Amino acid sequence: AEQKLRIHIGGIINTYYRSPYVNRLINYMIVRGDKASSERVAKIFVEPMIAAYRAIVAQGVAEGAFRPLDPGMLYYSVVGACEHIFYAGYSLPTTLGLSELTDQVRQQYVQHVVDLVFHGVLGRSEAAGQAAAAVTRIS
Repeated sequence: AEQKLRIHIGGIINTYYRSPYVNRLINYMIVRGDKASSERVAKIFVEPMIAAYRAIVAQGVAEGAFRPLDPGMLYYSVVGACEHIFYAGYSLPTTLGLSELTDQVRQQYVQHVVDLVFHGVLGRSEAAGQAAAAVTRIS
């Protein structure tokens, strides 16, 4: 499951690097299309992705590699993280001091998103305490 998710994240970023407009085009077709067209686009692009996330999360939980989590929320987190750097190219000079995305930055971004998804931003001992506190607040 871990390897599948790593490959998936790299695949999304590589796709957006080659065609940065793809996710925006899909979203545009869903939002702006008539009901039948929107449903068809969602069926072709979104439903298979959600099915894959469900399978990967279930496998990861069964293997003890992942904690139980909502596959839909993971989908939004991963796709959003992967896509925004390409959508917000105007911000590259301010955020990364770059005028354009290079292949080296693409490779670094794949690793960054993988690390972020797999490890979050808190240290291990802090993360365990924070997660327990969050579950208590939500319950």
